Amino acid sequence: MEMKEIAKYKTLWKMNSTSESFLVTGAKDNPLKKFTIPKIRRTAGKVYLSPCFTNTREYSFIHDTLNQCRLDVKCDLQSSWQFGDTKLVHNEDLEKNFTSKRSEMRENGRHGRELEEHFCFLALPQSDVAEIYKNGISTKSSTLKILGNPLLGIYIFKHVDVALNYAHSRSSNVESIIIFKTIINVRVF
Repeated sequence: MEMKEIAKYKTLWKMNSTSESFLVTGAKDNPLKKFTIPKIRRTAGKVYLSPCFTNTREYSFIHDTLNQCRLDVKCDLQSSWQFGDTKLVHNEDLEKNFTSKRSEMRENGRHGRELEEHFCFLALPQSDVAEIYKNGISTKSSTLKILGNPLLGIYIFKHVDVALNYAHSRSSNVESIIIFKTIINVRVF
């Protein structure tokens, strides 16, 4: 190296030695100068499913929710039922509807426990799932009639083991469990 370059690096080292303990040699030698953080491309307005890998926080949250929302705490879901891939639903319209309803309830004077999120379940064949995650669940499309008239409301299960046992007793081909995030809207008259 030439003496000028050595003097340049020494001054850079002196400048950086008080705050950081590394030598900055310039853009040519520093590979971090060329690194850019990749952007997560969000598909605006589209509805899609994304895989949820076993080493993610969402995966552990989903399986903890399934275990906590059992009526029979002795029932081991992993041994009773075979679970396959876990997928996350991304639907901006449904998310906006949920948050707007929650803020509307807050503006109407609802507080605390009335605004808590709860989870409810349906065990369905794969053919019914696509319609639900694209458009949401509607009153007319429900085939669940044991709990009440599907034209008058949406009926979903509070406990995952009850949903699975109901579908099994009806000899339904259970391929998917849908977890709904809900706010229980109870009015006392």
